[in-house]
Amino acid sequence: MIDLSLARKISILSYLYSNGPVELGKLAKHYQMSVADLHKELFELFVVEFVDSGGWYESTLAISIDDDADPDSFVSINDVSNMESPSFTLAEVISLIGAIDFLLNAVEEPQYSSLYDLRSLLVDSTNRAGYGAVLWQPPALVRAHGVTSTIDQAIETRCEVSFQYWKTTQEGNALPVSVHGYPVMLRSGHHPIVEVFDGEVSIRSFRLDRMADVELGLNILAVKIFQKAQRQAKNLGQDFDGIRVTLHCDFRARWVLESVPGVEASLSEDELVLTMNVKNRAWFMSLLVRLGESVHSVEPYSIVSAEYEGIDRVLQHYASFEERC
Repeated sequence: MIDLSLARKISILSYLYSNGPVELGKLAKHYQMSVADLHKELFELFVVEFVDSGGWYESTLAISIDDDADPDSFVSINDVSNMESPSFTLAEVISLIGAIDFLLNAVEEPQYSSLYDLRSLLVDSTNRAGYGAVLWQPPALVRAHGVTSTIDQAIETRCEVSFQYWKTTQEGNALPVSVHGYPVMLRSGHHPIVEVFDGEVSIRSFRLDRMADVELGLNILAVKIFQKAQRQAKNLGQDFDGIRVTLHCDFRARWVLESVPGVEASLSEDELVLTMNVKNRAWFMSLLVRLGESVHSVEPYSIVSAEYEGIDRVLQHYASFEERC
């Protein structure tokens, strides 16, 4: 059984740590709670009941909060500069990140951001300690009913939306990117895809389970432009056309699965085998640069051979500068 109250407590603590003193009314709006309910919860923020053992735990780490539920009063964490930094074993870090991922699959949308921030702190510390290879990519967001219904409404009314899109980084973190556009199509599948028109010429694909804080805007797309964008999105197809490419990589490349739509993966002799359709060679070369030494081989080699020869010529050209000096 997941303790949703505990998940919210962890999220609130992370939010206050990252944002400093916050007005009670603003904090209540962020967590979609009434000022009175949040005020009561803040007083119990660090009290955890162990139901099975019939006991209680109360942390010595306190927060600063007014006795009255005034929406204009400020909430903050008391000075923690004199506290020693926590030290965890690798097993404890793995357990903590696993617990956060477990909570991410149950909490409400307002709590996503703070839990992801806390997860990123743990991942960054683990990477700096040299143990990043044992970690895994952050989970996709649970597809909240509110997100889906808002996207459906935007498509029906041709309305612009804004949302936060959580992208996975090479280091294993999830970072939000602000996006504005007009949803024109919702594709079903294992990972449903929302096709979003930028209002000018481009259509981009976004995974529905990584969208959060979706809000309707005021701008409405003209009927003819909307219909044209829908046809354009439909012609894109669920499967991207282009050259079929296979990458043999080590497990540092697993972030590609969460970041690039349509990638297939398998394991072969302790290697991660990624297969994808490549239409834009420039994009593919930039992907190889990001993957770096994690790539062992590329099939077919012809897709990169011409670029490698060009790069080699450029390097030789600039190397000649030193000879002339």
